[in-house]
Amino acid sequence: MAWNLSFISEEDFKNHVRATIMKYGEKLESYDLKRFNSNLIDPIKLIFDKSVYRTGWDEIVNNEIFRQRDKSNNNDIGYFASKLWVKFDYLFRNSYMSV
Repeated sequence: MAWNLSFISEEDFKNHVRATIMKYGEKLESYDLKRFNSNLIDPIKLIFDKSVYRTGWDEIVNNEIFRQRDKSNNNDIGYFASKLWVKFDYLFRNSYMSV
């Protein structure tokens, strides 16, 4: 199949996708208490969550770990998209602004 994107090479795109996927993998590493506490945690929210959802501390902590991973993954996807837009914007400005 032909690569029809002129603002990024197929190799650069694949490398960018690969790097983003690797960042996902880093977040799947085991969490210990030190790693868990290295992120900003709102203890008041955790107490409310535990009371409102009527769950145990294990589930509350697991949910918080999931939330932290998901937030980091969203940041990585945002970075991925922004890098593509920079390349696209460069192409646009150089192709259409010089006409």
